[in-house]
Amino acid sequence: DGALVVAPDEIFMSPAYSVEVVDSLGAGDAFNGGFISARLAGKSLADSIRWGNATAALKIGKTGARGLPSRQELLDFASEPL
Repeated sequence: DGALVVAPDEIFMSPAYSVEVVDSLGAGDAFNGGFISARLAGKSLADSIRWGNATAALKIGKTGARGLPSRQELLDFASEPL
């Protein structure tokens, strides 16, 4: 269904990307990695949650827990700038 961020000053919902699921193993870790890397890069909560969703969406399209996308794959995949 997507992801929800609740912070002291804001609440933000980001819908899931519509992709074919090949293997969901590691999707949560992929989301966390994408979200955390965006936050460390100074992105807003809204951008960070989208980055996490995009990372997880690309991961579930590949087999295995370690099928993570590259930064360029994320940028090419997202319908809006990340």
